[in-house]
Amino acid sequence: MNGKKILILTLAVLLVLSAALASTPLTPIPSAHATGGLASTSSVQLDASSTCSPTTGVCTKNMVTATLSTAATFRAGAVITGAANPTPNQALLANANFKFCVFVGSPQACSSSTVWVAGAIVIVDANGNNVYDAGEQVVAGSAPLIGTVGFKADPKIKFIDSNPNGVYDFGETVVYDNGSTGLWSSVANDPFIGPAVFGWQLSISYDPTVLIPQMDPCLAASALGCAAASTSLDAAGSTVILGGTSTNCPLYQRTPTLEPTGGCNFAAAISANTGSIAISASTGKLLIGFTYLAPHNGTFINQAVLLGNVAFELLKSGSTSISMTAADLKFVDINANVIPEYGLGVQSTDTITVTNPPPIASFTSTQLPSGDPSCAPITGSNCSNIAFRFDGSASAAAGTATIANPGGYFWDFGDSTQDSSTAAANLCATPSGFVYLTCNQGTMAVHDFGATVGSLGPGTYDVSLRVVDSDGATGSARDNTGAVILNAQPSHIDHMVAAVPSANPTTASVSCAPSSVAF
Repeated sequence: MNGKKILILTLAVLLVLSAALASTPLTPIPSAHATGGLASTSSVQLDASSTCSPTTGVCTKNMVTATLSTAATFRAGAVITGAANPTPNQALLANANFKFCVFVGSPQACSSSTVWVAGAIVIVDANGNNVYDAGEQVVAGSAPLIGTVGFKADPKIKFIDSNPNGVYDFGETVVYDNGSTGLWSSVANDPFIGPAVFGWQLSISYDPTVLIPQMDPCLAASALGCAAASTSLDAAGSTVILGGTSTNCPLYQRTPTLEPTGGCNFAAAISANTGSIAISASTGKLLIGFTYLAPHNGTFINQAVLLGNVAFELLKSGSTSISMTAADLKFVDINANVIPEYGLGVQSTDTITVTNPPPIASFTSTQLPSGDPSCAPITGSNCSNIAFRFDGSASAAAGTATIANPGGYFWDFGDSTQDSSTAAANLCATPSGFVYLTCNQGTMAVHDFGATVGSLGPGTYDVSLRVVDSDGATGSARDNTGAVILNAQPSHIDHMVAAVPSANPTTASVSCAPSSVAF
């Protein structure tokens, strides 16, 4: 192509773009994000490929990608990006209405101290009467009782005017100007007072015909958020995992016992019982909320950090999207006041391309006659009168993917026993005595509910089959309590088996009805 043609094409593209821009109203960048601070520089964005440590399962990735092409389960994460300390030499403004109180005694009352200390309650004393009145803003600490007297001014309590209007707006960064320089220098010299985040909420929306929020079983530690192999080969891993960081993010009261490795470690707060998580699922949307628990205090988010991520299993191939909405995104202080500066970033919608459909599990069951020798390689004895053969040969992978035999088949017989995947042979070695679950039978599995060891005897059992294809695509068949998961993911299926003596063995076909997602 010659230079003249390139120039003509370039001009044509510019004309098209100009017309589009002229017909589309532009949204100006909010002034609240024009200068430095904590919340004013932070936004929450969606990471299409949220990964965790492959050896510990701990999730800390704080960078975002907008697209993902996958044929197996993946994690999508919500990340605070842009979070950082204020810029050195950032101007600090005074506000004569900033007042503080350090509670002492019993009953508690404001001390006589005229110098702010970490952990003090700071308010905006709008009428200047040194009393906390109804409706007055609490900058830091838990709101005191209405009518609390004894609040005092400390001229070193100052704020960064992120919304450059000359007055303090709730959510702007408040610090203690130790050197009275009027300029911010460092966290050590000019410690943060507000805004401290005590909890947050977000949602991730998805197409329920393509994706389903559910984690695969953890067969080993992995980058999908598995800390180690689960005790059950079919137990689903954690669908929602909180993130965190072990550095920065100081707490408001700076108590070392509550902040040994950084205040933004939301996952660690759950483990230490100083944090709580709430999950609400509806078709096409997952709502996640986190809050610290007393005596933990709020944290100053001064670095990029993963809030949490969600595992999605696949239902079919195709292109789809996941997204976050501004209406569901909230950051709150210890008094449940929404901190207005936090908002969605540019990347709030990601594109997911599912390159291959997941495998489909299917099986039939046949009751074996008493004395049948098929059980001997498994139990060391011929079959009892409640033994079954399960045939999963109708299970199928799609496209170029395959299901390995025996390694791609995971049977759970509903009586607290499973078919192990630790052996390579399709047939179990003849045991010496009774050594159960030391083999992987693969496509065809024999199970004796009346075996002398490890059996529960006659009854009705919910037998499940989970298959895994060569792309690693699968779907959890059971939760971590052993209960069967009923949903639309096709890589697992279950069948109720009546293990009662029968003179006429029968073959049963299997069907699976979609139900709600289990977490």
